[in-house]
Amino acid sequence: SAKTQLDETLVGDVLQMVEEDVARRPFRAPVRLEVEASMPLALRDLILREIRYEDSGEVVRLGPQDVYVVDGLIDLAALSELASGSQRDDLLFEPMERKDPFDPDRSIFEILRESDRLVHFPYEAFEATAERFIREAAEDPDVISLKVTLYRTDPGSAVVKALSRARQLGKDAVALIEIKASFDEQRNIAWAKSLTAAGIHVVFSPLKYKVHAKAGLVVRREDGRLARYCYIGTGNLNNRTARSYTDVALLTADQEIGEEIQAVFNILTGYSAPSGFDHLLVSPFNMRRRIMERIDREIEHAREGRGGRIRGQLNGLADRRTIAKLYEASQAGVRIELAAREICALRPGVPGLSENIRIISVLGRLLQHARIFEFANGGDPEYIIGSADWRPRNLSRRVEVAVPVRHAAAKERLKAILDGVLSDPGAWELMPDGSHVRGRERVGGGAALGERMLAVAGQRSED
Repeated sequence: SAKTQLDETLVGDVLQMVEEDVARRPFRAPVRLEVEASMPLALRDLILREIRYEDSGEVVRLGPQDVYVVDGLIDLAALSELASGSQRDDLLFEPMERKDPFDPDRSIFEILRESDRLVHFPYEAFEATAERFIREAAEDPDVISLKVTLYRTDPGSAVVKALSRARQLGKDAVALIEIKASFDEQRNIAWAKSLTAAGIHVVFSPLKYKVHAKAGLVVRREDGRLARYCYIGTGNLNNRTARSYTDVALLTADQEIGEEIQAVFNILTGYSAPSGFDHLLVSPFNMRRRIMERIDREIEHAREGRGGRIRGQLNGLADRRTIAKLYEASQAGVRIELAAREICALRPGVPGLSENIRIISVLGRLLQHARIFEFANGGDPEYIIGSADWRPRNLSRRVEVAVPVRHAAAKERLKAILDGVLSDPGAWELMPDGSHVRGRERVGGGAALGERMLAVAGQRSED
């Protein structure tokens, strides 16, 4: 098992505890065995028996039910090494054009004072948006504070370098690092040590919770007052994954949002106790309740004859209470369309239960990673983006942040993104029996998803 296993009742050096736990990982009991379909049954049984009775000092409960037969190659990720060293350009995807949505001759803070800006990765460049926001904050003499959450970041991260630069220039620099991020513990431990050595205030999450929120906060002196600028995204501050994961992020100078993001950082750094949030949805404090309230609102609209619709894109859907509420909404006549990339415990299309629910998965060149939710709200649609899936761990055991998107142009972009994903002609549709069917005829089909997304990314916020 690769999951970090820490005793939440212990008190001590969290960094040391995680380091020791990671060091023990290679000696833990395996949790599954993957074999090629061509492997003889006798050899498979022998391997399973050897693993189960290996003298490791730990009880291994691996049984026949934990053997997964793969019809094809095992560990397809290893093929990336072959692709990276290939001299056959005809076997590779064409390089993707990534746009710069901001005027390079203007301060990003000036741009954000005019209006909120929504960015869409990888169609818009991470370097020109998220990284630029952090870099400019580090160099700006009027910025007094820079704070970010780091769950997974890339080697040689420009964001981390900008934090160090900010501290060199005398700014208050804070990095909240999640050292329990699965498989990235060692890298995050190394970042934590280097940032601490640079004088940056490094904060670790409590043992009980992972900080999965994707947020940045800049505090700047302007005209005798303190102005706050925020970054709230669905993906990590990671240049590498921003090239192949679809994510969205909001950059805003909204002071109400800024004050609440400041409150989130104050809670995480121990400066204040949890308080109410009027605008943000924050796990584990109010996110589940706010989601339920919005679903209930759609139920009321449907029952009163004003229609009712929920659309969204997320990675996983497995929270029982949320699923029960979605079933209730379907029975009330609310139309629900969701793109769930991976785990989904909801069964759509079941007569009398979920016949108004449609679930698809989109698989392809890009990994669908955004969390976008649309609530029709009786003709005044509300859009929310954030870091959380609708799974128990996201709603109860992690610190997550989601934000309502208010700017009209940003809302139109989110609508277009959902239109494109939910009408993708190559999507896999989840059937009532749990099977998937690919490429069923859909309303609103047409251009390929990538082409539609490039067209969306080309729209300026002021359009």
